[in-house]
Amino acid sequence: MDQNILRIADLATLQRAKVNDMRPDGDGAALAHRHLENLEQLYELFVESRQLVVTMMERSSL
Repeated sequence: MDQNILRIADLATLQRAKVNDMRPDGDGAALAHRHLENLEQLYELFVESRQLVVTMMERSSL
């Protein structure tokens, strides 16, 4: 799971750089922004899921 989190973070960083280099009204700008939003949402889901797993593991070890 940690590998996925890091990979998605790397992809989001690359996509953010692409979005920042684009003109706001340029071809594909809306699609590029949406792709970045999707990556950021996916990242948050993985982080939240990881935290749930950690919490469950901590509770089961008590």
